[in-house]
Amino acid sequence: DHWGSIFEQQMHLFFYNKGIGGDIMVPRSGFNQYQSIFNRFYSQILTMNPLPKYCIFDGGGNDLGAGPSVSHDQILNCFKQIVHDCRIRGIVPIIFVAPCGPNDSIGFNLANTQNYMASNANIKNYCQQDNVLCIDLYQTELYNPTSFINSQFFAPDCIHFNVAGNRVVADYITNFFKTRNLK
Repeated sequence: DHWGSIFEQQMHLFFYNKGIGGDIMVPRSGFNQYQSIFNRFYSQILTMNPLPKYCIFDGGGNDLGAGPSVSHDQILNCFKQIVHDCRIRGIVPIIFVAPCGPNDSIGFNLANTQNYMASNANIKNYCQQDNVLCIDLYQTELYNPTSFINSQFFAPDCIHFNVAGNRVVADYITNFFKTRNLK
């Protein structure tokens, strides 16, 4: 079970999951335009009728882990633009940041992991400064400050959640919504 499905059942809400594993945040040459979360936001979310009440999104890990280098500022600028475009349409933007662990077998080494954490810190600072709701999964048992992640919650790639991890995420997001009276 994916966290979105569990969350949907817990909150009795309809949840559209438009996430695609392997997506990048920052559009650039060499990638199909639909591989970009940024581009798909405009083609798949803002064309919905009616528009969603909330837009939960994350990104940047694949940009930092593979392919041509992308800066933290480029990633953050995509987040800022999505937040702006949500707000002017009455959609509540919610940014999702999650830990990941190094995995040399997929090319996501320790330096990539540290770079990803720095990017997430940059995003969390932006959320605080611009009053953007932020689901910070570093505040859960998924995160381990010594090894970056608690592996019992992750798939072997150390990036995606396993069944137990999806449960932790869904419970955290459900609590996040309930404590803020989001419906």
